[in-house]
Amino acid sequence: MPSANELRGLIEDLSKVVALQREILEELEHQLRSAKSDLNTLVDPVAQLPLELSSEIFMQCLSTTADMQAAALLPCVCRSWSDIALATPSLWTTISDDGVPAVKFPQLFEIWLRRGKNLPLSLSLRHIDPVAFADTVEALEEHAYRVQELEILRVGLDLGQITYPFTALETLTLEGSKQEFLASSASEMVEMLRGASKLVECNLLRAYYRDHTPSDLTHCSLQHLRLGRLEDGHSSAVILRHLTLPSLQTLCISRFDISTTDFLQFFTRSSPPLRSLELRLPVSDVASETIACLKLLPDLANLRIIYNWDNVGTFFDKLAAAPDVLPALRDFWISGYLRNLAGYQRVLDVLTRRRKTLRSFHLVVAEEDEDHFSADVGAAFRELVGEGMEIHIGTAVKNFL
Repeated sequence: MPSANELRGLIEDLSKVVALQREILEELEHQLRSAKSDLNTLVDPVAQLPLELSSEIFMQCLSTTADMQAAALLPCVCRSWSDIALATPSLWTTISDDGVPAVKFPQLFEIWLRRGKNLPLSLSLRHIDPVAFADTVEALEEHAYRVQELEILRVGLDLGQITYPFTALETLTLEGSKQEFLASSASEMVEMLRGASKLVECNLLRAYYRDHTPSDLTHCSLQHLRLGRLEDGHSSAVILRHLTLPSLQTLCISRFDISTTDFLQFFTRSSPPLRSLELRLPVSDVASETIACLKLLPDLANLRIIYNWDNVGTFFDKLAAAPDVLPALRDFWISGYLRNLAGYQRVLDVLTRRRKTLRSFHLVVAEEDEDHFSADVGAAFRELVGEGMEIHIGTAVKNFL
């Protein structure tokens, strides 16, 4: 039997041979991978294309929405695809946390920021938790100048952590959920707008504000402001008290929680070239004030009003008495009760006076309001339809005409 020293020597010699064989095996595996990669490069049509074309193919293969997981798979296919993907910064500029575990998102976020070089960014946060949000906000600070689109659809986040400006931001969307509003300080919101001097579109959906005392702001580039969706009626409009928007073209107010005086003052000081206005008004007894505001909007082409199912007859009385209001109106949609024949006749008067300019008219009323709709009035409305005006008067699913 070999001695202990002989066995130790044998083990040492065998270990050296195993180590050498491992090195040989690793080298052979490297050569195999390299040969496979070279073969892929030779037979892969994508790898044969100029970088500009192969990059564009990769871009077209991804969905129009942010898909971090899909883009992250491209470098894993082969070396040539990895080279193409990493040499295409635009692949890494649309960032979303969809399908990404919250604990991993901040790390992946930083990788994508580096890969996107200095190109403009589109960022969507829908599922992020408060801890990951804080890390993301910190990582984003040095790249904030690149952000052109920002979407945060998540409640429970401290938006006050965003203390830096977005100097290139063009589209901002902040939205709460059906179960919980997006709570923010009005001061924080105004300051975010102040730091986004190039902002063109702003959507504040299912949002309310804990305070109503921010400093006033004149924003000269904002053209489209949506304070909620007309169907849900849950976003606060109090921020309008502190804004002057001289370039505003479209405005939607889903919850009219400001006074008509504040509303009138907003339009008076802004004097915007507004083309589209959507309003959910509390009751029809603000008809006079509403008409006073509309007088300030000579460029308005699209008007949509929900009166919370109140009597809209008063509004049409006031509108009929002001024929010079809304000279550019093309499309008019309104809902509410209309409980007598005189109301329908007043609507007919308004449409007849605007027959040369009005393109479409929709009046959505309750089913029982059909009892007040006479055949003679219906014939008069159909005459306007014959002249080319699109008219719907009835419930959401039934046209009384």
